[in-house]
Amino acid sequence: MDALKILDLSKNPIMSLPISLSKCPRLTTLLLSDGFIESIPEGFFKHMDALEVLDLSENPIKSLPHSLSKCPKLTTLLLSDCCIESIPEGFFDHMDALKILDLSKNPIKSLPHSLSNLKNLTSLLLDDCEDLENVPSLSNLRVLKKLDFEGTKIKEIPQGMENLVSLEYLNFGYLRNIKEIPNGILSRLCCLQHLRVGETVISGKEVGGLKKLEVLEGRFEDWDNLIMYLQGREKPPQYRISVGDVELDGYFWNGDGKFICVSGCKIHTYQMMLPPDIEGLEILNSHLHCSEEYPLFSRSIIFSPVSFSSLKSLSIYDCRNMKKLFSHGVE
Repeated sequence: MDALKILDLSKNPIMSLPISLSKCPRLTTLLLSDGFIESIPEGFFKHMDALEVLDLSENPIKSLPHSLSKCPKLTTLLLSDCCIESIPEGFFDHMDALKILDLSKNPIKSLPHSLSNLKNLTSLLLDDCEDLENVPSLSNLRVLKKLDFEGTKIKEIPQGMENLVSLEYLNFGYLRNIKEIPNGILSRLCCLQHLRVGETVISGKEVGGLKKLEVLEGRFEDWDNLIMYLQGREKPPQYRISVGDVELDGYFWNGDGKFICVSGCKIHTYQMMLPPDIEGLEILNSHLHCSEEYPLFSRSIIFSPVSFSSLKSLSIYDCRNMKKLFSHGVE
């Protein structure tokens, strides 16, 4: 099988790898996902210098052979939904060509410092690594475009995040141990198009400055931050935004549409600013300072041009000082 370049054995009940596969020096693509492989012989990849794509996802593999770290041309390494608990410290030292690394859905607790050397990495997927707490510096990953930490236990924002100037997709959803993203990080991610942070607090001013942003799912600390976000944009993106102390479940964050949920905020008539294409608005347990003369939604103060033609859902309850909602002419 010296001439073999592509081998796909996905979705087969393979429990072990035949030693003959290790003698394919021209093999560039090896697909072994969705099987029953529990272990890989230590020297299995020793002669696979041409290997570029390896997919071992959805196999009960607990550890990776050292020989895999010696594949100089490897660009794609897919290891999602395995049983990997740890990766040797110097595992990524010689993987200079690696571009896509998927370790999602593994019981791994920490990542080796050698990850910091993957200067050509464009995608790092760690979502649903529910035990992951420690991550090395990401400062050298300057061409990284996609970063997913959803559902991990990381205790702080990884060092060097502000250097990820090529980042287009960032998912910090469902982080249990991080309450907010420090100022000075998001404002540097000028290429960001998709931002998902869930309940983690973000700065309205910094997010408002992200001119390429197309999708936003996140939380602002108060109404003032929402205003700063809206003022910083010519046209709001697709969004699901929470404002204040509201705690929302996965149904909200995983839903579709353009929705804002507000709780525990003080809102004056002169502060009422909303995106014109909003589809859902929920305000609860807040102080709404409006009157007959100055209703909450006034044509003269809402984000221009004013139209509620897209509004499908409006819920306002347990709010004080509310006397009048709409002025004449608000549609």
